[in-house]
Amino acid sequence: MQTIPSEWMDEILAETARRCLAEVGEADAPLGADSSGAETTRYEQAERPDKDARDFVEKPQKIYWKCHITAVLGQQIILTAVATPGKLNDVNMLVPMLDEIGRRGFEFAGRLFHADMGYDAEYGSWMIFWMGMIPNIKQRRGAINRATPNRKKAARLFDQDEYRLRTLIEGVFGAEGSRRRQLHCRFVRTDNRLRFAKGRAIAWNVRAPGRFEWANRLKVPIPSYGRQQTHAECA
Repeated sequence: MQTIPSEWMDEILAETARRCLAEVGEADAPLGADSSGAETTRYEQAERPDKDARDFVEKPQKIYWKCHITAVLGQQIILTAVATPGKLNDVNMLVPMLDEIGRRGFEFAGRLFHADMGYDAEYGSWMIFWMGMIPNIKQRRGAINRATPNRKKAARLFDQDEYRLRTLIEGVFGAEGSRRRQLHCRFVRTDNRLRFAKGRAIAWNVRAPGRFEWANRLKVPIPSYGRQQTHAECA
């Protein structure tokens, strides 16, 4: 059976997101980024403490991957999805996901972009401003904003009340996870693990338009979430 190229899956995911947004219509909502661990069936050797040996010894340890997504919060429309080895820091994935949003022609100028302190970085803040959005990223404790003008500007604009909406993205991971609140990636091959997040995201978005379609038919307003936004400019 021929494997679907990852690039095709990105295009399919973008198309499902477009159809969801078309059904949403005029409703507005902030965006957000987050990641969740994905348990695999593979093991690796890792040094762990052993009471009997009273030392660190090599023991098998299950390998975990990460699913990174950006989504329209509340409406739960996934825009990008990437699977990576679990040790990769979240901050490294923000810019590629933002770039994918722009490359697919999505326009979210004026909206807040929520992310936790794991995404706190100068270039990510700059790119969010450049795309016309407003970063609402919680800064790391003891962060120094010297020579980081975009992080400094984002810190001034940070809204703690609005930041609480960031947790809406957990609705995606919570629904996709099991009773143990953990995603399970059962693929053995690395290339299939890389496709894992995209496949789950496509399946999620395929189911979403039905909710919006019936809301429109029944004339149930689709909520916008958060405060009214204004256009953001990058100084």
